[in-house]
Order: sequence, then structure tokens, then C-alpha cells
Amino acid sequence: MDAYYDPDPEASGKIYTRFGGFLEGIDQFDPQFFGIAPREAMSMDPQQRLLLEIVWEVLEHAGIAAERLRRSRSSVYVGVGANEYAGLISQGGEAAIDAYFSTGNALNVIAGRVAHALGLQGPAMAVDTACSSSLVAVHLACQTLRSGESDLALACGVNVLLSPHGMIATSKARMLSADGRCKTFDASADGYVRSEGCGAVVLKRLSDAVRDGDRVLAVIRGSAVNQDGRTSGLTVPNGPAQERVIRDALGRAGVAPHEVDYLEAHGTGTALGDPIEVQAAAAALGEGRAAGRPLLIGSVKANIGHLEAASGIAGLIKVVLAMGRGVIPGQLHFSRPSPHIPWDRLPVRVADRATPWPNGAGGRRPIAGVSSFGFSGTNAHVVLEGPPPSRRPRRGDRDRMVVGSTCWRCRGVARSRCVSSRAVTRRGCGVTRCGPRGRVLHGRGGSLAHGASRGGGGQVGGGGVVGRCWRWRRVVRVPVCGRAAVRVRRWRGCSAERGRSTGGWRGVCTSRSRRSARLSTSARRRRPASWTARCWMCSSVAERRAARCWRRRVYSQPALFALEVGLARLYRGWGLEPDAVLGHGVGEYAAACVAGVLSVGDGIRLVSRRGRLMGELASGGRMASVFAPGDRVASAVSGERSLSVAAYNGGHAVISGPAGAVEAVVERFRSEGVRCEDLPGGYAFHSALVDPILERLEAAAGDVEHRPAERLLLSSVTGEAIAAGRVLDGTYWRRQAREPVEFARGVRSLSELGCTVLLELGPHPVLGGWRRRAGPATVPPWRSRRCAGACRTAGSWPSRWRGCTRRV
Repeated sequence: MDAYYDPDPEASGKIYTRFGGFLEGIDQFDPQFFGIAPREAMSMDPQQRLLLEIVWEVLEHAGIAAERLRRSRSSVYVGVGANEYAGLISQGGEAAIDAYFSTGNALNVIAGRVAHALGLQGPAMAVDTACSSSLVAVHLACQTLRSGESDLALACGVNVLLSPHGMIATSKARMLSADGRCKTFDASADGYVRSEGCGAVVLKRLSDAVRDGDRVLAVIRGSAVNQDGRTSGLTVPNGPAQERVIRDALGRAGVAPHEVDYLEAHGTGTALGDPIEVQAAAAALGEGRAAGRPLLIGSVKANIGHLEAASGIAGLIKVVLAMGRGVIPGQLHFSRPSPHIPWDRLPVRVADRATPWPNGAGGRRPIAGVSSFGFSGTNAHVVLEGPPPSRRPRRGDRDRMVVGSTCWRCRGVARSRCVSSRAVTRRGCGVTRCGPRGRVLHGRGGSLAHGASRGGGGQVGGGGVVGRCWRWRRVVRVPVCGRAAVRVRRWRGCSAERGRSTGGWRGVCTSRSRRSARLSTSARRRRPASWTARCWMCSSVAERRAARCWRRRVYSQPALFALEVGLARLYRGWGLEPDAVLGHGVGEYAAACVAGVLSVGDGIRLVSRRGRLMGELASGGRMASVFAPGDRVASAVSGERSLSVAAYNGGHAVISGPAGAVEAVVERFRSEGVRCEDLPGGYAFHSALVDPILERLEAAAGDVEHRPAERLLLSSVTGEAIAAGRVLDGTYWRRQAREPVEFARGVRSLSELGCTVLLELGPHPVLGGWRRRAGPATVPPWRSRRCAGACRTAGSWPSRWRGCTRRV
């Protein structure tokens, strides 16, 4: 950006602002998840890649299995503008153009790419009407549902900025805000901020959504599209045309102007566009409006910038979220109303603070309008209504459209954060099937997936948003660590099948390195009153080399870490937040991530480095469990300099060292009648045999950013809580790899803290049995499901429950 920045707007080839809203990790993509060859993916426009991910996420959130859509009459409409990736490839000359260049960069392929990946056989088309593209896509999707041409429609929008040329052009046109703030409706408004993003909604006829038991988040009552026609300039808005498109949408929706509570305006924050839009909206929506009930307006561009082709879908998703929460968000960067707008003569007010959604007369559900105007003159408007209460379908519902699940990704401007809701709320959880190779999709950047919204009573209108709805079977009470009892609900009628995963996995363990671990989950119905999820690890390495790879620490340690962090994210998505975290072995790295000491990216990099270092150790080591008191085991190995106690696990201790020395101690204990068990692997962790790698491990850990723990973290080195404010460093992880694991002491510390509910995460139940021997009788032993099973590297959670599948 510095190379192109110049505060002088007249400077040739320069940009007078340094700001933009950019996605992180835009180059990250898992092509094999979608059955795409990596070589082909290199020539694919990132807009295609991003859209594939978001579409999968929105189907997952809606509880719609992607494979069930194959050969269905499902359509795809994508609002998309310029493709700047082709220009980047062309910079490499003719030699950089390969056989995939055309399909990877043609805008007309982007919708077909989604249809091909999912096997959809309804209409699929890209829509380019500049800034109104994605809202026009919603309009077209509604039409194809009304006509019966499709039974399900995906309406999407995507925008990625890869070239400075567009920034230079908008800078020369004086469209950009110099300070990186989109100050819509404000006296200081001086333009917008260009941003990247992608959003998608699932649309169905309301009758179909009710019949299928889908969760409806909002209803599209009506929509309309028109054109400015001839104005004083190609990009100059036409107020009467904007007024007309709003009136047309209201007419098709059967909604009176005064019934509209809120308008999500196009609102680019320009001195020319804002006054025209506000006055057109007042003319169309001001009729019959009571003096004390003005039309509230706002624009999401103040939060996330102008997503251009994806801006319309961003505004629609904002309104759906606001309806679900019953609150109209306050408008950012609004302090002095624009003097170019006659506010005192218009029944319009900017929502300058968070405002409860106005109650409609007679229990009417909330109604809002969403506007999006393209600089080429194409205008679009959509009328949204809150979700109806659950009921049986009626004859007139076939013409009503429901917005399925909503999902988007964008990067906030000026550190503005996109609000993210839980994938699982108190009212439901969407379950969907894993994709190719059984893997789930990983999220990057800011992601937003809307959960269930509350329904009200009233008239049913034209469109809405879907997901799975669950019923509660009963309420039980569980004692919690140091807190009063809370309510735990159990699900009834859970329809998960083998090969499905919950939305809680989205965004789990995404590593920026090429060696990132990939996860998958499956869930299967076992009994009506309980839920069991069976998890396994799946990666390209495992597929190629099968079980041999898992015996190698370079693969097994990152995989275990990824599984544990993934399970932690899953349970936290279900509303379970830990009060304290304890890890065993590699599990302490996962515990550090859960506690906020390490980021997930830094954690996977550090564990990958640790696994490679452990793999360099010479073979010939051995570890064995000795089922005797820890002090007796320590006394037995004290005379052997090559031997060490690797872990104190309560009912047994683990000794480690050269195979011959370990064998001698084991035989001595066995001769005394003490049970001993060999541990597989041929390694001798926590012994002198790991000394050659400790300096390099300490150096690698020293290069990673450590932060103070956000929640209580117990150390496996001391078995006690790490002091508040202490920041771990490379020296700690060196000690952690060499000194014994004080698991038994850690469990006793949990008991002393008053923790009574313990959750164990990992691929196999191991730690639960150790706890029963290590902890006092006052602490109830935990139960492990396969999805929350233990392993030697698992973290255990005494936790605060707000909603989970069963008592653990």
C-alpha cells in the first residue's frame, strides 16, 4: 500500500488512502475437499475458492446435507464483479497461462463451479450489476422459486481485491474515504472504504421449509429491480427510480409503507448519494407514518466497508441477524447529521444507537427493507419480515420464499469486528454431512453464521431462512465448578447420521502452514435420549500411508493436538465454557490454546516442530507403566541415572529410559507381584534420551508469541495453577518435555478449586480411569464418550454447562 499511497488526489497512479477491508489468508484453500486438483486450484480465481467454502458452510449451518442436493432442482445465483486474479496470472507472461486459466477466471463459471461441485441441476448464473449484484441475485433466486423452476436456491455475493488498479480508479473518481471510515449520513461523509467479503443465503419456499422442519430465520415478502435510466451522468443516482423500486417491492410484498420499521440503506457515505437515497426512501416509506414512529435507517458499510458486488447480501444478512436478536444496531461514525438532507421535514431518523426493534401493531412481526444500488444504474430492493411461528404449511405458502441459513465472511474496516453467533444456540443445532474424504471445512478471517431466531405471530409473507429445529426432552441439573447449578438440556429426535458433522467444527485448527492437520467428525444416532458422536482423524497423509504414519510422532502429535482443539471448539460452540484447563503431554499445548496462551496457528506450528524433533530421537528407548505408588517407583529408579519417572498418573507411574534399564526395573517389580505394562512406540519421553532436542525445542517455543492465560491453566510440570499474569516461554516447554507429568497432583488441584464436572477430550478413554485413582472421593469420576474420549494427550475440563448433549 505504501508504494501506491500519496495524500494528493491528483498524483498520477496513486491512491490517497491507506485503508481497505481485506480478508486474511485469502490464498488458503483445500481443493481436494471439493474434488479439485491442486494444479487446477492454482489457476482458480480466489472468488471461486471463497464462494465454494461459504456455500458449504451455509448448507452445513442450515442442516442440509450437500450430497442430498445432487441431481436436485437447486439453483445458484452469484453476484460478482471484476476478476483481478487473471491480471496477476498474466503478469507471468504467456507461459503462466495453462489449461485451467479460462475456467478458473471466467466470471460466468463462478456459479457453475458451485453447481458442479454440489451436483445441482437448477439454473446457475453469475450476476453483474455492479454494487447491486448480490441483491439482484436474491431477486432472481426468489423468482425461480416462485415459478417452480427450483426447489432450493443459493443466493450469494463475493468480492476480492487483488489489484491496485481498481483502487486507483476509485481514488481518481474521489469515491474513497481518506480516513478509512465510511461515515454514512454524517456531515463529514467523504466516501467509502473498499472491502472484501463473501456471503450466501439458502432460499426455499415457505411451505417447503415448514414441511421439511427447517428453521426459518426470516421471510422475504417481496423484491423488485429497476434501472435509473438517463440521468445527468452514468453514475449519478436517480431519486425517482429509487423511490419506484421500493414501491414496487412493497406492492409485491403486500406491505404498507408505514409498516416498514427499518431500512438497510445502500449508504455509501458520499455527499451526492446519501441525500438522494434518504429523500427517495422518505417519499416511498413515509406515507401513513405516525409522527412519533419515524423510519429508522442505517448501513452496514460503516461496519465492514463497501463489499461492492457482495454489499447487498451483507446488508440482507445484517437485517436477518438484527431481527433474530430484536435489536437494530447503532450506526457507526454518525455524530452530525448531513446538512444536505432536510431531516426536519422527513419522517426518517438514523439509528445512531442500538435500538430495540419497534413492536408492530397487533403482534405484527418486524418488517425491514434492504436497498442496493449499482453505479451502472441498476437498483434492487427486498422486503424482509421476521420468521413465522412453527406451524403446519398452508396453501398460500407456496409463493412465499424463506431465506435458508445465512453465512458470510468479511474483514471489518478500522478494526471493526464482524459479530459471530454460535453455530449451536439454545434452540437448535444444524447437522450436515462431511464432504469428500470425510473432512470438514475450515474457516478463515471473520466468519458469521446466524443461529436460530425467535419467531413471532402475524401474517406470513414472501421468503425466509432455514436450519434444523430440535426439541428438548427434559431438563437436568448438574453441579458446576465453584458456581450454582445450571440447566443442561438433552436433545430428542436427533437425526444425525454417520458421516455428518456439526457446525462447531467450522474454523477449527486452521494452520497457515502446509502441514496443517485436517479433521473430520461423524455423528450417529444411538438412542432417542442421548447423542453419541464418533470422531476420527482423516488427512491426506493418513490416506496415503495409513496406520504406519500414526506411529510416527511427526504426524501423530499434530493430529492429536488438532483433534483436541477441534473437540474443544465443538463443545464451546455448544455453549460449554471451561473454568479451568489441564493437559497431559501434547494435550498441554491444546490446553494452552483453549486457555488463550497460544493461538491455534502458533500451537499447531509448535507441536509440528516438536513432533519432528521427537522423530529425530534414536530408537532403543522404552516406557512402562508400573502400578505402584509414585514414591515407591521414584525410589526404585533413583539409583539408575539413565532412568526417569515420566509421569505420576495416580494409580501408577510411568518410567522411561533405555530399553535394557527399563526392562530390569520392570522385572524387579514383577517379581514383587506388581503389575507392569509396556507402552508401545519405542520412545523414552521425559528421560535423558530427549536431552539432545531440548535446546532446539526451547528455541522454537521462544519464537512463538505467548499471552497471559484468559482462564485458569494448570501446569503439568507442577500440577498447580499457573499464576495469573504469568507468560510462558521456551524454558517452560523445555521443562514440560523433560520433567515428569504431575497429572495426579493436577487432579487434586482441580478438586481443591472446587471443580466437580470434568470433561476429557481425545480419541480414546484413558485419563478417566487414572483420575479415579488420583483424585479424592469427593470428586465424581467423569464419563467419556467416544467424541469426548480421553487420551494421554487430552485436556480435562471442569466446565460451565449452558447446553450439551448429555451429562459427562
